[in-house]
Amino acid sequence: MLVAQSSKRVAGSKDHTMLEMISQNQFNGVPSARVLNTHLLFSEIPEDLLKKKLDFGGYFEYMPEWERAIQSHPEYPVHLLSYEDLTEDGLTEVRKLAEFLGVPSNDELFREIVAECSFAKMKAEKGPMERRDWWKDGIVGDWKNWFTVAQNEMFDALYEEKVKGSTIPTRFELKSRAT
Repeated sequence: MLVAQSSKRVAGSKDHTMLEMISQNQFNGVPSARVLNTHLLFSEIPEDLLKKKLDFGGYFEYMPEWERAIQSHPEYPVHLLSYEDLTEDGLTEVRKLAEFLGVPSNDELFREIVAECSFAKMKAEKGPMERRDWWKDGIVGDWKNWFTVAQNEMFDALYEEKVKGSTIPTRFELKSRAT
């Protein structure tokens, strides 16, 4: 949307830009500058793909590896964006993404993009073949309704152990709702 300078949503799934879901020929057909999605670990991305500039692992493998990759490969620009930040202040996050992509600032367009990319709107547009049960409600912090106190304590301890020293900001609730 930012690259196209249009708030019109692209029909269909984002699968056409998921690295793990497209062939080399499909990838080659994505116009530059390429905006890609992936759940792959950095080490799983073919090196020739990175050199040509041509949603797996668990969370505790995924985040540290990407952090190491970002730090050790500054020649590959990466923009980090979290659902929590988008939910809390979508306009600011779209502005940051536009700046990263080198797209001219246009707050009217950015507001339209935020509206078009709302969780409710995107969930409603999912096709009949896509698993709607994966989408839940899009409520930041909803994990509190699913974790027991013991599970939360276990996760907190595991999280602290696995991501200790990380420079990637991570949060699990909105600042305005934090207790």
